[in-house]
Amino acid sequence: MREAIHDPVKMWVSQKILLRNGEELLLLTSSDSGLQDCAGGRLNDDIRNNLTQAGVRAELIREIEEELGVAVTYSTPKMVGTSMHVNQKGDLVFIVFYEAQYQGGDIVLSDEHTSFKWVDCATYDPTTDKWYPGHLEFIQKYLRGDLDTQ
Repeated sequence: MREAIHDPVKMWVSQKILLRNGEELLLLTSSDSGLQDCAGGRLNDDIRNNLTQAGVRAELIREIEEELGVAVTYSTPKMVGTSMHVNQKGDLVFIVFYEAQYQGGDIVLSDEHTSFKWVDCATYDPTTDKWYPGHLEFIQKYLRGDLDTQ
């Protein structure tokens, strides 16, 4: 009988919002890297104390408010897909993408992002910008309407 090898893998779960304003999509520029990003971030460690659907949703809302400001209003986020990649440290990053419609409010960026822009989903070519790993491929599929929803 072979002995199992246990090599713990560090894994992060991140949630990102694809915030739409009609046919436009909100993109942010990261302060650290200059890469394109969407609002959101990884689940905090204290999620273990509230590992429920409501707890996970609260984490997404916290991230949106933190990165875009508390005045921004939007429709209820709906999950549209996932992506995975291995970061530079060798950790597995699992990203859950949600879509919501922007309803109003001034966007006030946190220090995590330097700028934002609205891009036209029909004409925007995401390869003209640099993205975090796992984001570009997902954004390309999303804009093509080519997401696997099974």
